[in-house]
Amino acid sequence: MAEQVDPRQAYRYADYPPYDVAAIRRQTLLKLGLGCVGLSMILFAGVTLAILIITPIWFRSLPTSEQVVWMNRIPMLEAFKPTRVYAADVLPTAQVDLEAAKTALLNPQTPIPTASSTPLPGPTSLLVTNTPVLGPLAATPTRLPPTAIALLPTASPTPTLPPTPLPTQIPAPVAYQGQGFRFIKQTWNTCGPANLTQALLYLGWQGTKEQVIDYLKPNVEDRNVSPWEMVNYVNDYLNAQRNVPIRALMRVGGDMNLIKRLVANNFGVILEKGYFVAGEGWMGHYLTVQGYDDTRREMHGLDTYLGDRWEAYDTLDERWQQFNRLFIVLYPQDRERELATVLGPYQDPTYGVRAALAKAQEEANLRPENPFAWFNIGSAYTLLGDYKNAARAFDLARSVGEQLPFRMLWYQFTMYEAYYNVGQYGEVEALAQATLGTSSDLEESHYWRGMALAAQGNTDGAIRAFQRALTINPKFTPARDRLAEVRNGTFRKPV
Repeated sequence: MAEQVDPRQAYRYADYPPYDVAAIRRQTLLKLGLGCVGLSMILFAGVTLAILIITPIWFRSLPTSEQVVWMNRIPMLEAFKPTRVYAADVLPTAQVDLEAAKTALLNPQTPIPTASSTPLPGPTSLLVTNTPVLGPLAATPTRLPPTAIALLPTASPTPTLPPTPLPTQIPAPVAYQGQGFRFIKQTWNTCGPANLTQALLYLGWQGTKEQVIDYLKPNVEDRNVSPWEMVNYVNDYLNAQRNVPIRALMRVGGDMNLIKRLVANNFGVILEKGYFVAGEGWMGHYLTVQGYDDTRREMHGLDTYLGDRWEAYDTLDERWQQFNRLFIVLYPQDRERELATVLGPYQDPTYGVRAALAKAQEEANLRPENPFAWFNIGSAYTLLGDYKNAARAFDLARSVGEQLPFRMLWYQFTMYEAYYNVGQYGEVEALAQATLGTSSDLEESHYWRGMALAAQGNTDGAIRAFQRALTINPKFTPARDRLAEVRNGTFRKPV
């Protein structure tokens, strides 16, 4: 018997076609897929947001040394570095009669002394050498003046070179490009070791950047490797202890023509200069020079942070000025006579200091608001042992124009030395405290704070300061020496 259909419902069956099961399944899968994609996007966004919130908190909570490890593993973590908490962008200013100080410094009435009367026990007198020097300085004592300027060592105990300065200088070609350089990428605060490695490799050394870092930065939190430390590493460790036939020296007051002559004669050359990093401000930096081109008026360097780059002479010189035009030369020991010829009068480190002073005075006359020019005058007077004029110049450097950036005393310490030697111990302590407020990992500032405290009779405070310096850098021998003197009662403040 046929199925009976209610006439009232017949139209409903006629309006709906038979079910397409496959189509329904496809629609269901599509909806399910879209739902999963949407859910995944929500989960991904949530996880990403959590990472962006949690990762900086976790990363910044780590000790600096751990941060360095993670940044080396995951370079993008460098974006999460803690921002500095120091509010000021400049060093504390000085109370000074600007016009009187300028007149005294730019129109000196007394001759400049050639050396201090007593040696200064400090990190700026560390570049000692037990070998004679070239030219007329060979008869002088082997102890350096109170400077960080290395004397030029010789390969034989009795130099036979003619006296300097030489009557003429070797001209440099219009352009030159050194061959055989290798780029070494720096990691956190390893600019100095990386540049030193580049120059050593250029001269045939077979070591690695890690070996240099292990020696010069035993504590990864150490913010700075000074030029004298790099020079001593080459002379006292590689050459004297490891028998590597490479030597090094440093000078201030250089000029572009001298650098070009050194580069064109295939010596390793490293400049110390200022550098501005967006979001971080001014800081010190090194540059390995590998060539130049006078037609372009550009120097070709290997920047361990930025890579291979050309930089205009004028721009580079402006940044170089911020470090008193300091340069380091690395050379094979058997090419010492050639280097002496290229250096000319710069064989004598005092010549470079006087050249730096003359240039700084000229620049201060042209731009009295330039704090770096006054700082360089102060540094030159300090290296010459005239601490009174040095202190005047440093007062000006802290008071004119835009003033000195707060990181200035991360890298250069002649200001400490000058104020200390004129008995302004409170000034030394205040500057050290202000600088350590920007970073506590500066052994030099701890050292000079200890010197000021010791000079004021605060033995316990001085001991703690010297110990802190040695915690940061156990190889920082001045702190060890002064610590022993304070403990055994033989420490003497300057007269």
